[in-house]
Amino acid sequence: MSPTWSLTLESVSAAKSRNMKTTNLADLIKPADFLIQAVAVTTVKGMMTLLNQLPIVSEHDYISDPANPENEWREGMLHWLPLGKDRGNAGRI
Repeated sequence: MSPTWSLTLESVSAAKSRNMKTTNLADLIKPADFLIQAVAVTTVKGMMTLLNQLPIVSEHDYISDPANPENEWREGMLHWLPLGKDRGNAGRI
């Protein structure tokens, strides 16, 4: 089972408070076009193609550390953060 991840408003606020720049999705894609494509996706391959348009840091390249979230943060990229800030939480959901 793959880990369950999310980007929460709390994590965005924490990033801003530590002088980490958040990523504006509209700078990377055309939101209306992306939404049209997302609604039309009906296969795993289609979803992977859609997600590959986004600059997402691999879950193996950035591991959220609440004590030092700036560590390995890549500006202009989207990052995986553990749901509830608890790595390994997927098995309890």
